[in-house]
Amino acid sequence: PPAILIGTPGRIADHLRKFTFITRGIKTMVLDEFDKSLEVGFEKEMKEIMEALPHVEQKILTSATQKTPIPPFIKLNNPQKINYLTSSTSQLTIKNVVAQGNKLTTLIDLLGHIKNGCGIIFCNFKDSIQTVSEHLNDRDVDHGCFYGGLLQTQRERALLKFRNGTHRLLLATDLAARGIDVPEMDFIIHYETPMKPDEFIHRNGRTARMNST
Repeated sequence: PPAILIGTPGRIADHLRKFTFITRGIKTMVLDEFDKSLEVGFEKEMKEIMEALPHVEQKILTSATQKTPIPPFIKLNNPQKINYLTSSTSQLTIKNVVAQGNKLTTLIDLLGHIKNGCGIIFCNFKDSIQTVSEHLNDRDVDHGCFYGGLLQTQRERALLKFRNGTHRLLLATDLAARGIDVPEMDFIIHYETPMKPDEFIHRNGRTARMNST
């Protein structure tokens, strides 16, 4: 049967280098969040993947935003663009919370107001996550952490606990804004406003998904 391989461009390129599966049966390739992969430096690996899969007949590139041009090595032939925004209505409600004094104290008050449900608290830097994590630990608030400085096994463990409900809160950088497998959640908290408008869109996209509120 044709191979089905899911992973980051770096991981898939590594499998291709090692010839761990047969490629001639692969006819379709999906590059999810392709613009982010290019932005964070996977262009070399993506080009390597394209060259290693000469029998691909259909290429699908997905993203909620597109600020990065599609590079020539993708070799799209007569591409068609599908935009779902023209036929859907946002289920998202955005609320502003003004910190009265200490921002960490306001965060605790906000979590007390929300009480139930699962959500992600987004920060811009791992140092911010560590500060918030210490504050939550001091107040016995269970949570997980997810950012680029962790080992892959640590990130996977944090996602596993978040998915199975062991932790209802996940402290994360924009690494968790897209490309991770998590269930529908109840809220997103921007502890720090993202530095790029697109990341605000992707963060919010973790909740209020299609047919949900």
